[in-house]
Amino acid sequence: MLHAFAKLNAHRQVEILDASARIFAIDGYHAASIAQICEEAQISNGALYKYFKNKEDLFFTVLDRCADLMVNEIATIYSSNHNTELAIRMLLQATEKLAANYRDYLKIYADLGSGSYTVFSAETSEKFELVVSKYLLRVVEDGKRRNEFDTKLDNSLLTFFIDNYVMLFLYSLVSEYHHKRFEAFLCEGKGILSTKKKIDLVMQSISIIIK
Repeated sequence: MLHAFAKLNAHRQVEILDASARIFAIDGYHAASIAQICEEAQISNGALYKYFKNKEDLFFTVLDRCADLMVNEIATIYSSNHNTELAIRMLLQATEKLAANYRDYLKIYADLGSGSYTVFSAETSEKFELVVSKYLLRVVEDGKRRNEFDTKLDNSLLTFFIDNYVMLFLYSLVSEYHHKRFEAFLCEGKGILSTKKKIDLVMQSISIIIK
């Protein structure tokens, strides 16, 4: 972002980024137009270019806000006093809350896995992955100290295993395709899954590695 954007009050910054996120979530980065973003954010084309060098710069700023939202939500929920199942369930509930309050941002985050976003995922993957992986690594390390995991299992592999279920859950909240995929794999497409039921199914799946 440029200095002019940083000088705006925090509320106006959020309004512009939230409006931009809505357009990026609906149309994707490549199809989204500056004109659409300006209309949604209620700013002129000239003003946008005072705030950001180009569309790419704006998109990276939206991604930064997305990462900050995830960090702020997840950083507050962990306690070493939580057992493994509770710590993972709380992470899933925090993800549900993020999807409810900031769906557009999580939709953009989910889209980073597609091939057309390679340049952005390469630049931001470490920032995003550290948010969840650091949390889950602490869960695994503390769980091992409480003898809730087989100590022979590698911490990184355990973290990766759990993370994949968390990501499947997250994607199912913001993508109809991934919602159907979740149903197909975890309940054979029977019935309409509530978010609570999804969390229960994820916990049931993950429980195979927890003593």
